[in-house]
Amino acid sequence: MGISKSLFFLNMKYLILLIFFYLSSVKGQGLNYFNYGLDSAKIQASAQNKYILIEFYADWCINCKILEDEIFSIHSLSDQINSKCINVKLDIDLFTSMDIAELYDVKLYPTILILNPDGSLILKHHGKKTYSELFTDFISLPYYSENCKF
Repeated sequence: MGISKSLFFLNMKYLILLIFFYLSSVKGQGLNYFNYGLDSAKIQASAQNKYILIEFYADWCINCKILEDEIFSIHSLSDQINSKCINVKLDIDLFTSMDIAELYDVKLYPTILILNPDGSLILKHHGKKTYSELFTDFISLPYYSENCKF
């Protein structure tokens, strides 16, 4: 009886390890960020027929870190966003980001904006959001085309 119990627990350890490795593989690289500013992102978005996602964040913002590490790193969401958007990440503590934040009336962090390539606002999320809230918005967002402007 003692041997079968120890084999059971040994098998359970392997099962737990397999589950752990599977779950860790579900997380991905996250969003692909475009690092050349909003004006260049508009040109890129127009050329690639994509929207622009702007993520306003701050290093001191706990919800910003959760969004980046736990939500944007999930493949099903990041793949949807990367396929439909040119992603721009703006640190609100930098002066260059403050003008853009003022233009779109950003006051809470994190804030996620979805823009048409011309810069017109489609969608605005601010504060803590769950995976399901964001996934629902991005799965329902059609692929961009000139005929499909909001």
